[in-house]
Amino acid sequence: MLGAAMLGAHQAIYGHQDDEPVIVAEAPGGPPDDDLPEVVLDPEHPERSRAIFRTSDPGARSGP
Repeated sequence: MLGAAMLGAHQAIYGHQDDEPVIVAEAPGGPPDDDLPEVVLDPEHPERSRAIFRTSDPGARSGP
């Protein structure tokens, strides 16, 4: 009875402790990399190097 009284006092002072474990599930694949830039480097002709930035917004501006 003393143990139950101590547990009740602990809960009264500190509140209810959530002791249930959190369920974690692995998802297949990695995050989508649609927004990552694509970089193409030309070591012989640096002026031909380019970086391509894609956006998922179809109404976004494509140039200046």
